[in-house]
Amino acid sequence: MLLAVVTATLLASASSSASAADANASQYAVHWPTLLPEPGKNKGGGATYLNSMPLGNGHVAANVLFDSGSGKLVALIASSSAWAESGELMKVALLEVNLYDLDRSKPIAQTLDPQTATFTLSSDGKAVATVYIDANSDTLVVTKAAAAAATLAALRVDAASGVGAVTPSFSCQPYTVSKDVAGSAGPNGPLFVYHRNANCSGPNDYMATTLADENIPSPSGFIDPLKLRATGAAVATSSDGGTTVVAVLTDDSGSSTATGFEAVLAEAAANAMVGASGAAMKQAHEAWWAAKWAGHYIHVSTQDSGGGNASDGARLSKMYALERYTQIIQARIPKSGVTYTPIKVRTPAAPAADAAAAAATAPSAPAPSAPADLLSPPHS
Repeated sequence: MLLAVVTATLLASASSSASAADANASQYAVHWPTLLPEPGKNKGGGATYLNSMPLGNGHVAANVLFDSGSGKLVALIASSSAWAESGELMKVALLEVNLYDLDRSKPIAQTLDPQTATFTLSSDGKAVATVYIDANSDTLVVTKAAAAAATLAALRVDAASGVGAVTPSFSCQPYTVSKDVAGSAGPNGPLFVYHRNANCSGPNDYMATTLADENIPSPSGFIDPLKLRATGAAVATSSDGGTTVVAVLTDDSGSSTATGFEAVLAEAAANAMVGASGAAMKQAHEAWWAAKWAGHYIHVSTQDSGGGNASDGARLSKMYALERYTQIIQARIPKSGVTYTPIKVRTPAAPAADAAAAAATAPSAPAPSAPADLLSPPHS
């Protein structure tokens, strides 16, 4: 009898979107009142980040946690555009914020609020740091109650965790993968890390090789969309040390250069800091999530023939909300469900005389997109 009531209520509720006022997913926040050993180790001794909380905006994502061993706030950053020469997704960077003023003798808790897609670290009931990935720009923002230093490191802990000859798990052929690059834009400039696909030619042209292996003819003038693709991140911290931002970028033009991409990363970090310094970015971020929940929220109420059991409905409501949350942060789904975006295929530039005609007739295609790996932590 209870199951019938739950099902009928769920279907009825799902048939129409909740109003923005009713759609408050904060009641389904995930709260960890104690710390677990972090970040966890696999059999090979590598970090697993199993006990982390996921954030994202549909393109950039992060597994966020407080490392009780090092006393650092950690964010493992991913992007659905971070494709290596081997056709594999890479992690973009590892952000570590040293909370050296945090008193770990007091109760420390971690909370994920799905209503605003915000992670909060608290000590003795008071917020120490908050983290969110801006819904309207590929920027991770960390605000801290006290000044704290931040570092950014290249970290490939997925299948393409090496350089040189790398054989993807789904292929029999090795591909030459470039080294990651780390540096800074001047003595006081933003720190940056990035990966640039400098080895996409001949037998190392992943897309052309894959098409040939499947006996699929290559389009005329086909160019590997992974060629010279550069994906990276740059970090900047405010003068008072209270705000840290990480800007994540991808250049898929097929003509990236190392110096050019480094300059763009530094500029993006500076612009991100300007945006995060005011209230408008956070307000717009929360407004985006409020509007999104208005189209995805349902609340299930249940009762049995004996007078009621609200716990089943609350449990189902929370499960639905958190599942929907993980879908939104990975794929930015519309009301109708998940959308899939095809890979953009580049062709050689048209001669100057034909450029206008080509622009008028060529269909536009979105950049490559794939759900960021959030819920399956990386394994080395």
